[in-house]
Amino acid sequence: MLKRSYLLFSSLPSLIVPLIFTSPAAAVQLTGRAILEADTFAPGPTSGQQISIPFTDQQPVQGFSAVLPGPKPGTFRVTTDNGFGSKSNSADFLLRVYAVEPDFTTGQVFPVNFQTGERLASFSQDSFLQLNDGTNQIDFPIIAEQSFYPGTTIPVDQRIQSNRWLTGADFDIESFRQASDGTYWFGDEFGPFLFHVAADGQVLDAPISLPNFLGLGDNPLVQSPHNPQLDGTANLGGSKGFEGLALNSSGNKLYAMLEGALIPDNQGDRLLINEFDLDQQQYTGKTFFYQRDPQGRAIGVLFKSKKRQ
Repeated sequence: MLKRSYLLFSSLPSLIVPLIFTSPAAAVQLTGRAILEADTFAPGPTSGQQISIPFTDQQPVQGFSAVLPGPKPGTFRVTTDNGFGSKSNSADFLLRVYAVEPDFTTGQVFPVNFQTGERLASFSQDSFLQLNDGTNQIDFPIIAEQSFYPGTTIPVDQRIQSNRWLTGADFDIESFRQASDGTYWFGDEFGPFLFHVAADGQVLDAPISLPNFLGLGDNPLVQSPHNPQLDGTANLGGSKGFEGLALNSSGNKLYAMLEGALIPDNQGDRLLINEFDLDQQQYTGKTFFYQRDPQGRAIGVLFKSKKRQ
């Protein structure tokens, strides 16, 4: 059964924080809560066919993994996770960015127009950005190129095929940022990859792999077992790819943070943060470290500080 999605916001206007604490944090206080019900859907191909609960001609609007400010104050753009929990059961779940407005007076979450931020009566094509590979930039097989969803005899929806829409079996999106030119950069866990998307949702370039700059182990790249281009032994655990993605104040560098430590790293209590140059569209080779606490907790969001970066 699908869970409710909760949108929790701090009192700072542009800072979105998960308000879950294991120790006192007097500087942050929950001031409102808005709930998106689990049975909220948007139009699209039938989904959930690999979890035995098909949603006919519908896509669930839930499972948000990252949030950005929306087109007008009080609205937000939220990206979906990979779908139903794994790569193997999410091939009919479409990767989208939805526009929403939480109302902390009523406790509801409303769909809004993706471009204008105006409230809509329901989630519709005007309320989301559909990610797609319409110009064949992705350099590995995607679901849109298949005849059947993997491991089934269920035909891939013709709309997914013809539009080359991206699904939760292609990428596991956990983070995204918008560049000054209006395009988006997404952080993925399957690769892990960074990939670049136009303002209209179309992939602009081949996904970018992360080099193994520290030379830990034999693999020259950082690759998880779910990487479609895995060559040799995975050196990163499953679902341990890019969880956080920050954009610096100048808007020309991204900082991509892994959720898990590299398997060959004997300092397993640290997470790697890699600097990516947006102008050159390549990693700079600079690597930073985030020291985890003794409980080994990772982070869900990475953002620049107004004071330091």
